[in-house]
Amino acid sequence: MSRSVTHRVGEGIALLTIAAGGGQLLLTGRALASLGLPIDEATLFLFRLASVMVLLFGVVIWHDLRRAEDGLRRGVLWGGVQKIGTSLLMIAGLLGNQLDTLAWGVVAWDSVAGAFLLWLAGRGKKRSEG
Repeated sequence: MSRSVTHRVGEGIALLTIAAGGGQLLLTGRALASLGLPIDEATLFLFRLASVMVLLFGVVIWHDLRRAEDGLRRGVLWGGVQKIGTSLLMIAGLLGNQLDTLAWGVVAWDSVAGAFLLWLAGRGKKRSEG
């Protein structure tokens, strides 16, 4: 079965999201340090919790792209919403000087990936209606 380029890009975003969540979960201290955040027990716990959510959203996106029989791609839609929401929260943290400027890279990635996933989710719905 041949997959379209846009479908493959969506799968790539899913795999990178899975890798990011898993990497952050395994290397929490390094991830916090790279963002310029304090490393204490509470921050480690909360960042690990957020990392599990990132990992799970990646799995949902991957699963949805592999199995969406009805074409609606709800997991892709909510994955896009999660990435845009993360971008907005990180922008607030950057503007409030709570994150290091390296976090702008995460904002850029999540914004582009989120916009693409929302577009892809809408494209799937249009195909199922047509």
